[in-house]
Amino acid sequence: MAVPRSLSCSWRCRSPFWPGSISGWTTGIEAYGYGAFGLVSAVLAIRILNEKQNASFKMAWLVPVLLFPVFGCLFYIFVQLQMETKILAKRIADIKIRTRSYLNQNEAITAKT
Repeated sequence: MAVPRSLSCSWRCRSPFWPGSISGWTTGIEAYGYGAFGLVSAVLAIRILNEKQNASFKMAWLVPVLLFPVFGCLFYIFVQLQMETKILAKRIADIKIRTRSYLNQNEAITAKT
């Protein structure tokens, strides 16, 4: 029994993954985005391989960056930047410099003990 053309196309026309569907226009944009993340992951892989650290750390970063380019790249950038930690370390260093004069020991007090 032959299926009429209008019925055979109905499931494809409503599928979001079919090229002729409503969201079919995004497939080109998604391909460029994924390709860009693939390029970024290749650059990050080269950067990770050139770092001076333990080989096991390199391998631990290479696996997610190369297997899952989008997630791996974003996670690597998030972990490696750590802006809050760097800002906090700078603030602590500034406070140490400003309060250095208050850290001098009184010799009379330390001689008694």
